Amino acid sequence: MGFTNISSSSYGNQLWAKNNLTPTQRPFPSLIEDMYSWWRVTEGSSALVTREYRRGILANLTGSPVWESGPPNGGEGIRFLADGDSMDTDFQSLDISTMDAWTVTLWVKRTAAPSGTDTLLSISSSINDWMRISLVGSNVNVYTRQATLGRTSRSAQTVGGGIGLNVWSHVAIRKSGNGQIGFRVNGTGPSLLIGFPSNINCSLFPKTLLGRSVQGSAGWAKAVIGDVRTYPRSLSNREINAIFAGVAS
Repeated sequence: MGFTNISSSSYGNQLWAKNNLTPTQRPFPSLIEDMYSWWRVTEGSSALVTREYRRGILANLTGSPVWESGPPNGGEGIRFLADGDSMDTDFQSLDISTMDAWTVTLWVKRTAAPSGTDTLLSISSSINDWMRISLVGSNVNVYTRQATLGRTSRSAQTVGGGIGLNVWSHVAIRKSGNGQIGFRVNGTGPSLLIGFPSNINCSLFPKTLLGRSVQGSAGWAKAVIGDVRTYPRSLSNREINAIFAGVAS
């Protein structure tokens, strides 16, 4: 797949210059420069595609999702209304097969009670989710599928929920290099949880999906999703809180 890859430093400088910010006004430049992918979903109106901001990769909107005002830090969101609504692209938004540590952050507003497991984001092959972030009730769940040991899967979820109905919530999931997964919801969250594999494999026909899973057992999202970011490292609490506060937008 061909795309123009902009170096991290020049990419960050372009964004800051576009917003007329001097170097002393850049509180967290690494949160812009270090992003692996950024689905800002700002096209709006009747757009049938959305563009990944870092590399310019296009994703198709399928079904009948609608655009609406986005999260508190600005932008727009995509409302997934029913089964069949999703964003699909043949691009791996996070190279989880080679990254021992990573972070995913997104804004979500659930619009109905999840019917079992409602998928927010899936990084997958054509038939299997290799990493899936979903809602189970008011909790956030992360699932990974291991590359060895008979494709063993692991999952964990937040304690105490925090994802309210018809309100925006900021969700961050991070994985450290020693296999620990941690959650932060609206700037707070539990300590890292032990027991996740470092050898997640998603090398075959990688895809990124918003609002659905490629596996029938995981449901379609009934939610609005916006400002989806991925990083090839585990962000600190302070960095995650900066994204939540809109400092790194």
